[in-house]
Amino acid sequence: MAGIDTNLYSRQIGTFGMEMMGKLIQMKVLVSGLRGVGVETAKNLVLAGPGAVTLHDDALVSINDLGTNFYLSPEDVGTRTRGQATFPKVQELNPYVKVDLKEGALDEEFLSKFNVVFLSESDPATIARVNNFCRTHSPAIGFISCESWGASGYGFVDFGPEFVCFDKTGEDTRSFLISDISQENPGIVTVHDEKRHTYQDGDFVVFKEVQGMEELNNSPPRPIKVLGPYTFSIEDTTGYQAYQREGIVEQVKIPEKFHFKSWEESNLNPIVKDPLPVPDLGKFGRSEHLHIAFRALREFQRRHGSLPELHNQAHADEVVALAREINQAAKDQEKLFVDEVDAKVVEKVALYARAQISPIAAFWGGVMAQEIIKFTGKYSPMHQWLHIDFFEIIPEGAVDRTPTNTRYDDQIAIIGRDLQNRIGAIKTFLVGAGALGCEYLKLFALMGVASTTGSVIVTDDDSIEVSNLNRQFLFRKDDVGHSKSESAAREAQKMNTDLNVRALQNRVNPENEVIFNDAFWGNLDFVTNAVDNVNARLYVDGRCVWYEKPLLESGTLGTKANVQICLPHKTQSYGDSQDPPEESIPMCTLKNFPHSIEHCIEWARDEFEGTFSDGPQELNKYLEDPIKYLATLPSAGNTTVQREKLEKIKNFLQIMRNPSYEECVKLAREKLQELFHDIIAQLIHNFPVDYKTKDGQPFWSGPKRAPTPLIFDASDETQITFVLCMANLIAANLGIPQNKNVNEVREIAQKVQVKPFVPKQVHIQLEENEQQQAGGAGDEEAVLANLLNEMKIVDEAIKSHRLHPAQFEKDDDTNFHIDFINAASNLRARNYKIAEADRNKTKMIAGKIIPAIATTTAMIAGLVGVELYKLFIHENVEAYRNAFVNLALPLFVLSEPSPPVRTRTKAYDPILMGPVRAYPEAFSTWDKMAIQGPCSLGEFINKLKTEHKLKVNIVSCGKTCIYNGYLPGNKHGDRLPKILQDLYQEISGVRIIEGRRYLAIEASCESLEDGVDMAIPVIKYTF
Repeated sequence: MAGIDTNLYSRQIGTFGMEMMGKLIQMKVLVSGLRGVGVETAKNLVLAGPGAVTLHDDALVSINDLGTNFYLSPEDVGTRTRGQATFPKVQELNPYVKVDLKEGALDEEFLSKFNVVFLSESDPATIARVNNFCRTHSPAIGFISCESWGASGYGFVDFGPEFVCFDKTGEDTRSFLISDISQENPGIVTVHDEKRHTYQDGDFVVFKEVQGMEELNNSPPRPIKVLGPYTFSIEDTTGYQAYQREGIVEQVKIPEKFHFKSWEESNLNPIVKDPLPVPDLGKFGRSEHLHIAFRALREFQRRHGSLPELHNQAHADEVVALAREINQAAKDQEKLFVDEVDAKVVEKVALYARAQISPIAAFWGGVMAQEIIKFTGKYSPMHQWLHIDFFEIIPEGAVDRTPTNTRYDDQIAIIGRDLQNRIGAIKTFLVGAGALGCEYLKLFALMGVASTTGSVIVTDDDSIEVSNLNRQFLFRKDDVGHSKSESAAREAQKMNTDLNVRALQNRVNPENEVIFNDAFWGNLDFVTNAVDNVNARLYVDGRCVWYEKPLLESGTLGTKANVQICLPHKTQSYGDSQDPPEESIPMCTLKNFPHSIEHCIEWARDEFEGTFSDGPQELNKYLEDPIKYLATLPSAGNTTVQREKLEKIKNFLQIMRNPSYEECVKLAREKLQELFHDIIAQLIHNFPVDYKTKDGQPFWSGPKRAPTPLIFDASDETQITFVLCMANLIAANLGIPQNKNVNEVREIAQKVQVKPFVPKQVHIQLEENEQQQAGGAGDEEAVLANLLNEMKIVDEAIKSHRLHPAQFEKDDDTNFHIDFINAASNLRARNYKIAEADRNKTKMIAGKIIPAIATTTAMIAGLVGVELYKLFIHENVEAYRNAFVNLALPLFVLSEPSPPVRTRTKAYDPILMGPVRAYPEAFSTWDKMAIQGPCSLGEFINKLKTEHKLKVNIVSCGKTCIYNGYLPGNKHGDRLPKILQDLYQEISGVRIIEGRRYLAIEASCESLEDGVDMAIPVIKYTF
């Protein structure tokens, strides 16, 4: 779509979709109020890519503002307005967004230029005036108000009297194969047992390709009711024809209308249908109390012209009194009220309302920017209020909150000077400097983390790509190709020159434990994970468990995000509740029986690697020593695999003798015929459309879709695109000039004479891993034998030549990589009558691009920042919160972390077929059994015997078995006198890392007293 840089916005398009992005780039937004929430909202919004954003804030910069507005500097204090100082920095974020600055009053003529107006740092009269204008304007202008008051705040959304949302959830619609539809009232639809459906009550679906009950095909969308993981009901089907076979059910999105009330009306009675949202599961009913408190705060602001002074008890008492008056009036008027005003809640709102801190500003900035984006019609808008507090970050008792005339004064106003000093001395490790890492470094700079004697070490072995720029806000176009960690650390230090940050470019893994050693981990106060893959998370989590360090874990996926707080001995570790593995696609499905576009794209990606990367690499190996290569070929796999390798080499050898672009096109045209005609024709030859299984059932049913060979058509743009891309990729392998002229390629391709299809004797693997018939490999073995003989001799003229294997790169639009995969996957989809995909969807799947957006990242980082304070305030786990958030819905679930998974005594273990006793009872992964060395293996075993009454049967370290007492004849007896660490190195062949003074030992034991199997923690053997 014109106007959208698909490389810059690739991960965002994967979340929003092209339709929403097309609407977003037309949007004009006003952001007024740039203290903390406002600048966070503006930053996230500009990264998202609307057409234009105008900033407005005429307040002079104060020293306190530096604690939340990361674009301000000490030189701005008292000399420039927040708008003037912020505008140029926001303007740099995205070259595709027009950023302007408005100074002076916001009149109605000016407001009428925008699609959405966002207000922060506003008084009640301004909010009411602007909101009433926006909702009565034709068409309605979206209006959003948000305030962060100390450790609490609210968000409010009004998209007008009638707003249409075309996609409430943003989830991809899912289609499923049908195995049965009943003739009853209501009709029961059963999907194929290959995969559970993901539908919910009220979803709308359509049917196609149903045989028998054809009344369902191509009919309007109908709602469903879920009955089970494989079944759901529709309307009365008793009058329909009987279902026979086949069919696909597909979810469709039905637009929904939302009706909003004005700010003035909704402020009096904010409940729409249900009670106010409860973001924190530990605080049911808190939203209603906060709303009354906020109304009282606004009334104080209206009467006095300002918010209550910080820590002014008289002002707080007045707000409490106002809250009681407002609540009583609400009771009388049958508006929202509470049984009894919670004076402590109101007091905490009033005492700290003038303060604003960076984590909470980041939270609201992410949430509010996403609400602005929802004016495009995608995702459910907030309806209409969200109230939240983080009062746990306010220390109880006597706390020195005297201002220091520094950027930290608002933070000190809430947490106190002592805690601020402790934050300055933090020693922490940040793993990852991508989207989350950038947000964390910004928060560390604003909060004053490691600003005195502490240190922040950040590591990331990745370099900056173009697609990073619209969510990793510390990077600019000039940074592309440079180190993420170094660039991010440099930019964070600009925000606060006191930040003691050191950047590394080392991956945190076992290979680098010389760098990340005992001393390194032992020196840390806590660790923050900002990585995007499960294996890295598990490894960092394992290190934190071993060294007993708190871990702040988080992750995002599009509009979804989570926070997990891992506290030694108090909560689960990440490894206790890790994410489920990704679904894998069976190989036979990819090769012969695809039934979704994802299967076709994965197949095309494999074709790309096999043809343009693996093939040239194999040829280069072959040319180094042909005889040796052919001799070792049988180890590469079965007959088919060997034949395919040699055919690819042969094709390249033939073209290398007389390399020309015309020959590249000829080879591409022949490949088109092979992949989309001959292979499909062979499949239908083996299994005709009416083929029956041994049980007499149709072979082509359920997930098996009968394919149709593709007939070459030079006027078909997808076919010619395939030939064009493949020809240019082969030319790149050969190192000869490419040609992007489609018409020339079309003309050459039309002249190519392809061999007519002749069926072969081949065996095709089925889902159940059976062969169609017994016997040898038939033609496969004969073809392979001929190839082996033919390729023993190499033309001397090309023996010294080498090819240039392709390295897949998804973000280069000129390299034909994604275009080839898109064309190939769509042609295969056409073979199997599967809906085709656009280039961007192909890019997302083939490039394994994880959907990511700045709004979600900022929001979840803010929640983690809140938990960071608690590490230095609370011993009690009840004060901490894990979080799951989906900004699309929007859904906020904050809950107390789960306790550690504990190993307990079992009366019967099904694996060991007997009782297993835990020693000590209820130990967790955080626990370790300590044994001080150095000692021999025999002494080690004896210590467990004498000190713990355990008989040791097996001793292992990692994957190395050091001792097995079950072996006959005391086979490992000669190992007993050897020093344990020396014995480990001898058996494993692995040197213990320099500086390490321990081994993690696992032992299989039984009780000396009664022989019962014992489950024990890992043993930390220190030498």
